[in-house]
Amino acid sequence: MKETIKVLIVDDSKLIRMTIRDLLNTHFTPQEMQIEMAEDGDQALALFGTYEPNIILLDIMMPKVDGIEVLMHLQERILKGEVQTIMITGMGDDQTLSKCFDLGASDFISKPIQDVALTSRLKGAIRQHHLIQSLNRLNQELTLAKNQMVQAEKMAAVGQLAAGIAHEINNPVGYISSNIHTLKKYYQNWKSGKNQHIFDLDTDIQEIFEDLAFGVDRIKEIVDSLRSFSRIDNISEINQFDVEQGIRDTLNVARHRYKYIADVQIEFGNVPLIYANGGKINQVFLNILINAADAIKSAQEEDGRTGQIRIETKYISQDETVEIKFVDNGTGMDEETLQRLYNPFFTTKPVGSGTGLGMSLSYDIVVHEHKGKIMAKSELGNGTEFTVLLPVGKA
Repeated sequence: MKETIKVLIVDDSKLIRMTIRDLLNTHFTPQEMQIEMAEDGDQALALFGTYEPNIILLDIMMPKVDGIEVLMHLQERILKGEVQTIMITGMGDDQTLSKCFDLGASDFISKPIQDVALTSRLKGAIRQHHLIQSLNRLNQELTLAKNQMVQAEKMAAVGQLAAGIAHEINNPVGYISSNIHTLKKYYQNWKSGKNQHIFDLDTDIQEIFEDLAFGVDRIKEIVDSLRSFSRIDNISEINQFDVEQGIRDTLNVARHRYKYIADVQIEFGNVPLIYANGGKINQVFLNILINAADAIKSAQEEDGRTGQIRIETKYISQDETVEIKFVDNGTGMDEETLQRLYNPFFTTKPVGSGTGLGMSLSYDIVVHEHKGKIMAKSELGNGTEFTVLLPVGKA
C-alpha cells in the first residue's frame, strides 16, 4: 500500500494557507496526501508531536515564533531526514535563506504562491522523503545483517574452540571424579572400621574437599566466561562493560589455543568501566588473541622460539579513553599485509582455516560502533602489537 504523505502548512496568513491547501488538493488525492495547517510557529510545534508530518511548508516571517525558530526546534529531526522543510518567503533576503538552509531547510518558494513552483518543489520533497525512507530501511537491513555476521563469526569461533573448551572442563571433572571415588572408598573403610588413623583421615578429607572446590570453581569460571562471551541476547545493547573482565573471559574461552605455545602476561591498569557492547568487544579481543596464537605457532615451527603474549590496559585520562595492547612475538606482518589487514575476506591463513572477516568486523566494531581506534604495528619476523582505544563514555 502506497504511503500517504503528511503535509503541514505553517503561515500567519489565512489566505496563503488556504491557497496552498487548495492548490495541493487539485494535484493530490486524500489517499496520496493528508494536509494540516497552523497559523504560527507555536501551533506548528504543538501539532508536530501528534501529527508528525513528512513535509512542512514553513513561512519564515511570523509573529512570536518565526520559521527560523521552528527550524531550530526541529533541527535534530530534520537532520535525521525525518521531515523535509520548504520555506515560504516574501522577501529576497539571501542571508536569511542561507541561515534556513544551514538549519536543514531543503528548499523554498516565494510569495505570491505559484502553482507550478509549489507542486514541483513539493514533488521534489516527496522524492527526497521516499529516498531517505529507502535508505533508512536499507541501513536497518545492513545493521541486522552485520549483527548476524558478527554473531555468526562469534559462534564459528566458539565452535572452533569447542574441543579445547571441552578439554579444559574435562580436566577438573576428571579429578573431581577421582576425589569422589577416593571419598567413597574412605567412607566404606570408615564404615567397616578399617580406618584407625582418624587424624590422617581428617587431613586427607580436608584436602579432597579443597580439590573438589577448586575443580568446581574452575568449571564455573569456564562456563561463566563462555556464557558471557557467546551470549546473543544483547547484540545491540550498550551497557557498562568491564574491559579487564572481558579480557579474562576471552582468555578463559581461548585458553586451549594458546596455553601450549605461549606464556601470557597480563598487566592490568585497573581501568574504569566503559559504555560498550561487551559481547562485540570480547569478539575483538578473541580475534586478536587467536591471530597472535596462530602467528606464534607458525614462528615456532620455523625457529622454535618461546611464545610470548603480553596484554596491557591503561586509562588515558586526558582523552577519557581506555587503551588495550596485545603484543606477541609471532611471525609478524609485512607492509602489504598491514595495509590490507582490515579488508573483508582478506586472510593469510590456509584455505578453510579462516573466514577473513575477523579483523574487518573488529575494525567496524571498534571504529564505527564505538568511535574508538584500532592500530597495528608489525615487522615481518618480529611480532605484532595491536592497540585498541575505546572511549569511556557513550559514543
